[in-house]
Amino acid sequence: MMKTSLFLLPLVALLLNITITWTSEAVPLNTNSRWIVDGGGRRVKFACVNWVSHLEIMVAEGLHKQPLDAISKRIAEMNFNCVRLTWALFMVTNSTLGSVTFRQSLQNHGLVDTIKGVEVNNPGLVDLPVIQVFQEVVSKLGDNKVMVILDNHLSKPGWCCSNNDGNGFFGDQYFDPHLWTRGLAKMASMFSSSTNVVAMSLRNEPRGPRQNTGDWYRYMKEGAESVHSANPNVLVIISGLSYASDLSFLSQKQLDLTFKGKLVYELHSYSWYRGSPDEACSKYVQDVMRGGGFLLDQGWPLFISEFGADERGTNANDNNFLNCFLGLAAERDLDWALWTLQGSYYLRQGVIGMEEFYGILDSSWGQLRNASYLQRLSAIQPPSQGPGISNGRPYKSFFHPATGLCFIVKSFNEPVKLGPCAQPEAWSYTQQKTAVLNGTDLCLQADALGKPAKLGVNCSDSNSKWEPTSESKMHLSSILTNGTTVCLDIGYDYTVITNPCKCMKGGDQSCDPSITFRQSLQNHGLVDTIKGVEVNNPGLVDLPVFQVFQEVVSKLGDENVMVILDNHLSKPGWCCSNNDGNGFFGDQYFDPQLWTSGLAKMASMFNTTTNVVAMSIRNELRGPRQNIGDWYRYMKEGAESVHSANPNVLVIISGLSYASDLSFLSQKQLELTFKGKLVYELHSYSWYGGSPDEACSKYVQDVMRGGGFLLDQGWPLFISEFGADESGTNANDNNFLNCFLGLAAERDLDWALWALQGSYYLREGQIGAGEVYGLLDPSWGQLQNANFLRRLSAIQPPSQGPGISDGGPHTYQKNGRPYKSIFHPATGLCVAVVSNLGDNNIMVILDNHISKPGWCCSEFDGNGFFGDQYFNPDLWLTGLTKMATMFNTTTNVVAMSLRNELRGHRENVSDWYRYMQKGAEAVHSANPNVLVIISGLSFDTNLSSLSKSQLQLTFTDKLVFEMHWYGFSDGNAWKDSNPNQVCGSVTSDVMRRGGFLLDQGWPLFFSEFGVDQRGINVNDNRFLNCFYGVAAELDLDWALWTLQGSYYFREGTTGLDEKFGLLDWSWSQLRNASFLQRISALQSPHQGWFKIINSTRDQAIEKLPAIVRTDPFRSISTKYGQSLELEHVQAEGRSSQ
Repeated sequence: MMKTSLFLLPLVALLLNITITWTSEAVPLNTNSRWIVDGGGRRVKFACVNWVSHLEIMVAEGLHKQPLDAISKRIAEMNFNCVRLTWALFMVTNSTLGSVTFRQSLQNHGLVDTIKGVEVNNPGLVDLPVIQVFQEVVSKLGDNKVMVILDNHLSKPGWCCSNNDGNGFFGDQYFDPHLWTRGLAKMASMFSSSTNVVAMSLRNEPRGPRQNTGDWYRYMKEGAESVHSANPNVLVIISGLSYASDLSFLSQKQLDLTFKGKLVYELHSYSWYRGSPDEACSKYVQDVMRGGGFLLDQGWPLFISEFGADERGTNANDNNFLNCFLGLAAERDLDWALWTLQGSYYLRQGVIGMEEFYGILDSSWGQLRNASYLQRLSAIQPPSQGPGISNGRPYKSFFHPATGLCFIVKSFNEPVKLGPCAQPEAWSYTQQKTAVLNGTDLCLQADALGKPAKLGVNCSDSNSKWEPTSESKMHLSSILTNGTTVCLDIGYDYTVITNPCKCMKGGDQSCDPSITFRQSLQNHGLVDTIKGVEVNNPGLVDLPVFQVFQEVVSKLGDENVMVILDNHLSKPGWCCSNNDGNGFFGDQYFDPQLWTSGLAKMASMFNTTTNVVAMSIRNELRGPRQNIGDWYRYMKEGAESVHSANPNVLVIISGLSYASDLSFLSQKQLELTFKGKLVYELHSYSWYGGSPDEACSKYVQDVMRGGGFLLDQGWPLFISEFGADESGTNANDNNFLNCFLGLAAERDLDWALWALQGSYYLREGQIGAGEVYGLLDPSWGQLQNANFLRRLSAIQPPSQGPGISDGGPHTYQKNGRPYKSIFHPATGLCVAVVSNLGDNNIMVILDNHISKPGWCCSEFDGNGFFGDQYFNPDLWLTGLTKMATMFNTTTNVVAMSLRNELRGHRENVSDWYRYMQKGAEAVHSANPNVLVIISGLSFDTNLSSLSKSQLQLTFTDKLVFEMHWYGFSDGNAWKDSNPNQVCGSVTSDVMRRGGFLLDQGWPLFFSEFGVDQRGINVNDNRFLNCFYGVAAELDLDWALWTLQGSYYFREGTTGLDEKFGLLDWSWSQLRNASFLQRISALQSPHQGWFKIINSTRDQAIEKLPAIVRTDPFRSISTKYGQSLELEHVQAEGRSSQ
């Protein structure tokens, strides 16, 4: 439902013929009673926009974003016929300030980047004095037939206004009355020959502790006379006190001037009111009429030179104010100037590039901030009253400020609807309070609650009488034949209906005439549902339904979830059938014009919502009316409407036959005025029978023919709906899902699962209906099928496309080159990484790092030792067995590490022996080919218990022990001044904790060691030197921590950099090439039975690595029992240690 503010306003018979034009031949302007008129006596209505030029830079804002001519043209295109151009007094009274160039002014405030923008967009202005730039702005507006009102906003350049800024009233620090009158005269003279300068506003918002009516009369008269004397052609516009809100004193005494026909008064209007919308509106109208509106009735022109609202639509007070203002402006046909044009500022209040949410343009200055906002203003841009507007008879029109639309009657047999006010219906409002359609005997009648208002001929009953009701008089009520009072309201399809009158009494500021979440549930008898909402979302239950929608979008944004707004249908309800009236353009509920208007409104509403990234303009086109001709016509209109209102979002377009057919695009593409934003969409469900293989083949062929070919033509394709019965009992769905996952993985499709919801409030008449296709169960607290989500996880990350080659080994690219992966849709599992490593002759050790996925390790993370929260020994044994079995035939999987870094308060030797023995036997039983690697206690630093008792296993030739060694493991030891001594000490400790196993004949694998590869950690650097020496001397097996340069997600941070990583953050370069060069000395084995076979002494020396220690090699045994005596090794010019 729309906000209810409907009332009759006077219009004239030829309103539809009025356009906003101004020509130089029509000047100078004069006043005639309350009207501003041209030289021929015809009314000229000010429909203006403010353009700020009074801040510190002293230049019209935005010239770094767009060319001056482009901005001026855009103003005219938006049907603003004039600009209130602000200026600071000191710019013309201080020659130093006025002569500074645009570039210098920006430099003086440190705006270097801004200068670059001006050089690009307005190179001819950047080195002109600021006063000359001001003149160029005025001139260019004239070239585009836009009138200018010069507004002296303040004296000292800067943001306006406060009571104590020294600019407020005559005699303030920066407000010398005599300097002011001289400045006004100078400005008036400067533009005396500029025909598009039609008026001068003497001073913006007089205010502050000095303000008084005596000085106001004195100095405003002097200022007015000064301007008129210097330039008698311009209108003189004068504001009142208290921030231009109070001219009430003029009811007692008018300003006495020597000239006539040039005086206009001005007021400012903003949302300073609280309370219910209706009461606030009533008070606002009373205050405006008391503060200066009475002047209209006394025959003086009144100009609302500032009004505005936050165009994001998120400020409830502003929204209510705007409804009220538009109603008043339409009724009294006011002259006005919108605050404001600018989407941003060079510099405002110390902030560079501050965005202006009241601005009609966005921060790029190239697009509208909110297209629906301008559409609403368009209803009050043309004049509807005044001299020369019409020779016909005046009539009434119904106006709806919340949309800026008027009543339209397409046919006497159809409901009355809202439509553009350029062609409103003419009505007569009789003394009997009936609204009669001009030229007919038909009157507007209330039929029933919630039903469309109708036209009838019996105009004497109570349901044909309409009275302005409520304090604001902006609601029209009638009495049904059963005695029920109703008000005019607007339905979802812009049909005029009658509903209970809302928000007309009481001071509830939160009251909104739109239907609330609670009311919507009540209307469908969902009492128990209301109780649930009150418990789970009490802050939402009494919000209007659309505001709830906005809250959902906002909360998704808080969780970094992107949103695609999908226009599913017109009339709310379950979708879809061929005959539901929602299927195709021209169907009962599918008015193309209403649709494009709604799309634009939605796009504008979320213009600044950064997580709204796309809009799908219609779901599942279908039915007997569907045809390609209308598809091309209206889809283009819808796409352009969305892009114009919000150029940031992608525009997603579906085809015919329930979004399954885009085949016609193979012959002819959709022609749009924009590029880089178009995406097509298809829907995919299980409509196929037959054998799974045949059905899959037919499905893939149909998808490719129906729209998949677009991928090969270079168009994005989004499978915006697919799904399956998650209970797993539907054989067709199961087969379809296997097929779809295969296709989605192969083509790396974009997709959206149908659906999240586990149940519905109300669906097809059933309360709380469950959704078997829902990811969540009916409680909305659990997954309906965890395995289903796990299968989807395989196709969630991207595997192809720009930038993916930098994404690391999870993607299907390596060193920028694509590779293949083996994917099993029925499980959602693949062997992409392991298989690819094997293809490159790289062995793999499968390390069970933790149980619950996440960063490791701490003593209290629940993953540390058998019996911890996430470390169930039985589950662990099952997982080891499953993993060992899975890779039973994968030849490059050579080992399995049972568990990483045992730790925590539960750890004990007894359980270690018990469960490690079980784990080792489980792995060996499932896969006897792999080595079994076993870690110790205390974060893999302690295997000392093995010096007394070994593990008792049924096998011995597959067992390897492991340890971890880091510099930080040794505490502050490395801060000692003698690194050699520390190295000896910590090495002895490592040998005592596990290194002794080498001497006992057991393999020992240092499965983690590493350092900060940036080289800035002194402790790490010293540790590394020590580790290298030990590793070389003992020819250790080892694994570097770590490969990865970054993480998808670690400890709450996306893309976290890994300083210990061998690769850098891009995964394409080494983080430290010298590190790899140093470690290369440890990569080749130099001890063992197979190293030297039947070698001579010289050959043996040649085979030794460059950096070794000689002591362990004094006797090297060959395969044949020969002995080679070595005394010293000199290799590559470096002496061994």
